[in-house]
Amino acid sequence: MNKNSNYIAFISGDNEEGIYKQALTLFHDNQKVVLVPKEIISIYQLDRYDSVSFNGVKIFWIPDKTKEKWILGMYTSGSTGKPKLFVFTKKQIAITLKWYNQIYKPTKTTLIMTSMPVTYNFSFIAGSMLADKYNAIFKYVKDTSMLETLQQETKKYNKVILLANPVILDKLAKIKNTNLNIKNLFIDSGGAPLSTSEIMWFRKQNFELHEGYGLTETCSLTHFDDKLNYQSLGTCGSGFADVNTEIKIIDGKPRVVLHTPNLGIRLNDDFSTLEPNTGTYITGDVGRLKNSNLEIIGRSSDYCINNKWPKDTLEVIGKIIPTKCALVEHLSKRKVSIRFWSAITKDQEVQVIKAVKDFLDLTNDEVEVKSKFTEITHSLKIKRHNKEAV
Repeated sequence: MNKNSNYIAFISGDNEEGIYKQALTLFHDNQKVVLVPKEIISIYQLDRYDSVSFNGVKIFWIPDKTKEKWILGMYTSGSTGKPKLFVFTKKQIAITLKWYNQIYKPTKTTLIMTSMPVTYNFSFIAGSMLADKYNAIFKYVKDTSMLETLQQETKKYNKVILLANPVILDKLAKIKNTNLNIKNLFIDSGGAPLSTSEIMWFRKQNFELHEGYGLTETCSLTHFDDKLNYQSLGTCGSGFADVNTEIKIIDGKPRVVLHTPNLGIRLNDDFSTLEPNTGTYITGDVGRLKNSNLEIIGRSSDYCINNKWPKDTLEVIGKIIPTKCALVEHLSKRKVSIRFWSAITKDQEVQVIKAVKDFLDLTNDEVEVKSKFTEITHSLKIKRHNKEAV
């Protein structure tokens, strides 16, 4: 399938299994590969390049203008603008896979599952690449059939690792855990916006639920909470070896700054090198450090309202509805947006608006609540798996 070493294989399509298997094949053949969410095709006009299609997979062959010896490229979400392409070396990928192996501990009797597209960094690296490296099994399952599949697979495999998202976590909160072999289930929240109340609710039901942090730009992973203790509750845990985390005040906001060996090289719109790798990255997140654990409290676009950040507002919501993820945005000093992935009752909506209004000293009209926000897209601004820095 290789065209030649002077080209980059940009892979997209509708066949999730076909995409990750083809990407892994090219990766092992030392062919430079870029994972392409479908919406990227039109943004970067990839259709103007030579391509080949087969079994729901499409490969665009694009001339390689880079001089660096990278092997895998991934797009950011575009949550703060146009999606950006970052590329990584085999050494960087090996480091990330080593970190995922430390926390997931996959074996040949482990199943890794997700319903997120495999063109996302989290799904591809923590899912298909990790399974390929350590002889585990990777499975893409649609949201609509995930719970039924989980019930079957947790009884079949010694360990099932769920790479989760808000939609799945909301559904999981409704299931009777007697239908699951729950001791075999390991959940990575995947950056879903969880209050500490929701985390505690899941753990009280005996779910092993972990939070972590990573960006497309940092090859998917920098932090993980593997301690599950009171000190780390509500945080993404501490950084891995050689990852240093700094909170730096920029434009009056406590921005998260990462120093990591896994920072990728950004390519320009014409796929030539744009930025060298300095090892230091100012993310688009604002945060706090709690006992060396990183807590994400909002985005750089959020406003601090009366000394409160979106994470503080989320905690108030979690006390009212501890079984639903909610995306909170402080759009201005006088405007808050709250979006739920599944429906809430009218009474719950009234309670949320009142609690948030009182907490932030706002009026009812300044608190907006939306429910049934069910779509997980590449441009979604959630905490981990497709976050973009600015």
